[in-house]
Amino acid sequence: MPVAVVLRLDGGAEAALARLGKRLVYPPHITLLRAEDAAEAALARAMPTVEAAPVDLVFASFGLFPGPPVFLFLAPVVTPALLALHMALAAAVPDRVLHPHVRPGAWVPHATLAEGAVDLDAALARWTGPIAARGLALELVRFPPPVVLARRDLPAG
Repeated sequence: MPVAVVLRLDGGAEAALARLGKRLVYPPHITLLRAEDAAEAALARAMPTVEAAPVDLVFASFGLFPGPPVFLFLAPVVTPALLALHMALAAAVPDRVLHPHVRPGAWVPHATLAEGAVDLDAALARWTGPIAARGLALELVRFPPPVVLARRDLPAG
């Protein structure tokens, strides 16, 4: 089963993102790293080693990953802080264990809104403009179904 290190968002941002898509079984987040379960220990060791503070984000654009299945997502404006967090985590684990889509240079930061039958028109109708968010914690998650294996809150400044 896959495991991932994800950036959890503040509650207001999670609620705003959730209103745009289908009800998902895990709150909206940004996946920073993904690997197969054999790499779970390496991902768990990486989480506490990275120096990081909360990350301010603005979700400003929609996107689709073609399937199957199709994924509808909202993308944040990429900032140096978000890239630095991703790069630091990726550098802390062997590149060969990472899923190709999350390796540096290939990673597309996003928050999934829907998977499968995507209703882009409905999401756009609910869109009221950019969503400010703050990434407050890292979680190590195994899925499916999502099970949180570890959590690290990001200390303020």
